[in-house]
Amino acid sequence: MCKRLGGTFGMVMALVALNGGCQAPGPAVVGPDLNDLDRRFAAIAAASGEHGPGGREVLETAYRVLRAGHAEGRWRHVGLEDLWTEALQEGRTLFDHADRRWGRTTAAETKDMLGQTTIGPWQLTIDNIRGQYGRPYGVKPDWSDREVYEFCRDRPEVQAAMICDYIEEAYTKYGRRGPYGIQRYFWLEGYVRGWIGQGAWDKSVLPTPPDGDWRRLTPEMKADTGFYAKQVVCGWRGSAQRLLYWLCVTEDEAAIVDLLRTWRDQRKMRWDEERGDAVLTDESGNFAIRPEDLRYLAAYPAYHARVLRLVELVLAERAAGGWSRERRRQAQPAAAAAAAVAVVMATTAARAAAIAAWAPWAMRCPEVMALIRARCGLRNFRPKAAFSTPVASASASSTPVCGSTSVASPTMARFSRAMSSRSGRGSISG
Repeated sequence: MCKRLGGTFGMVMALVALNGGCQAPGPAVVGPDLNDLDRRFAAIAAASGEHGPGGREVLETAYRVLRAGHAEGRWRHVGLEDLWTEALQEGRTLFDHADRRWGRTTAAETKDMLGQTTIGPWQLTIDNIRGQYGRPYGVKPDWSDREVYEFCRDRPEVQAAMICDYIEEAYTKYGRRGPYGIQRYFWLEGYVRGWIGQGAWDKSVLPTPPDGDWRRLTPEMKADTGFYAKQVVCGWRGSAQRLLYWLCVTEDEAAIVDLLRTWRDQRKMRWDEERGDAVLTDESGNFAIRPEDLRYLAAYPAYHARVLRLVELVLAERAAGGWSRERRRQAQPAAAAAAAVAVVMATTAARAAAIAAWAPWAMRCPEVMALIRARCGLRNFRPKAAFSTPVASASASSTPVCGSTSVASPTMARFSRAMSSRSGRGSISG
């Protein structure tokens, strides 16, 4: 709803000239980061057939522009999963209509609560594009609505680049893939002030205005709406194919864990009148993703099962040792030892990396290193090996000691059970 956008005109114009519309992307030849983006594009494209040729065009446009930006070191917080999820959330109904895919939609069509006119699959607002965020791309402040619309309609790459700029800005300021970073895409001030998003989280984010007139919406109607950011992450009645789903498709388990931690640890924000912005408070935000929030992902049982295990483990981090970002330095040595042993018990490199990411600082404990080498038969074990190579499974029947604190058996049992339930599994899409 309140998208704010900016970018570099030259790079996008070069893309338009070189690609000549929406042709298939070329082969990957540059750097490991771009190779990984190529891999993600192939995975998403293979899983997106139901969205038709129009969806393929939107996806390819997003991929080309993002790839060019990454090659220049830009948009480091933006993933193809973010761009594709937002396109599905905002403009899926436009995909099948060539004359509307990159065109204009009115407030009457979109039920926009502020009466804004929007453009394209990412629903950029004309006022924001003309007023500030389209100017680096050639938009003039004195252009009419029609001039802005025609300029953007004929330049899909400009639309994709502007939304990359916006998401990068939002994630940098409010947290990557966090509740406020995502909510800013829709309407951050309205949510923080309690004007919107106060109903059931999976309820429609758009109230139905009386007689179709958005100007007749009451404050109560606006407030009794769903939580946009959570729907973008978890899916909703309309579709389960949202951010968690696409991160499963691209096999990025570490990114899922990071997202879940971000939501779990997010503090509440309030609206600062003087700054005209949302500011953090010391109050818990209560945003943690819980098992029941995955109800829509259950339409894809394999992905649901994998994300459910990660949700339970991330929630257990706090219950077991308070391993939130705010408390890592105060975490008990017992929890550190348990985490390190869990790393060694992992059966694949990908899983070892994901678990090790929970508490890499634990690997610096000499007693834990001694325990791993002695109990697991890995005399030459080094922490880096746990991140890059498969490691042997082992029993954690003995009680290890780190400093003067013994690892309590319930804590060790929790990690042992968690690892046992994952034993023998391959990658997240396996």
